[in-house]
Amino acid sequence: MSGSPSKTSQGRGFDELSRMLDQLGSMTGLSECHGLITGYLCVKREFDGPEELCAILEVPSVRFGNGHSVAILESLASETFRQLESEDCEFQPLLPDDTEPLTDRIAALGEWCHGFLLGVGFSGYQKIPDLAFESREFIQDLTALTRAGTSPGASEEDDERAFSEVVEYIRAGVLLFREEALHRVNPGEEN
Repeated sequence: MSGSPSKTSQGRGFDELSRMLDQLGSMTGLSECHGLITGYLCVKREFDGPEELCAILEVPSVRFGNGHSVAILESLASETFRQLESEDCEFQPLLPDDTEPLTDRIAALGEWCHGFLLGVGFSGYQKIPDLAFESREFIQDLTALTRAGTSPGASEEDDERAFSEVVEYIRAGVLLFREEALHRVNPGEEN
């Protein structure tokens, strides 16, 4: 069990949110979209309005005045922010449910990592070389995970266990990276 959430706090499942995002004309899948939002919010505390959020996520619907699409994306961003701010460390990467094939979940994890790295980039954060070793290593690991796959010769049980460990590593790494990045962007502010 990876511990990846299959539902958001609004009760929408991964598949439902994924379909909604597709209907909005997004060029980005849900896991990558969530990674983008997360990476961005690790550096900045909010988006500069719904237009920026939709532009970063490559959702064209805002130009056509589709308030529903803005509400869906804002809800996803605010839920992600709430999880990142939670003292209970509630944050989890948004990935397909554990009932989906492992290969699909691994592919989604790679997309999530790619999105996270893009989100950090879109935030304008340029201090990666100045980060502590652990945070720099985390960014390097995410880069490698964009190309993740199953282990040749490993049992499905071993691959499932490894996947769960990687998801937990990402969850903890995001929180560590965010704390450091926010401190560097806003040195006098308490995170």
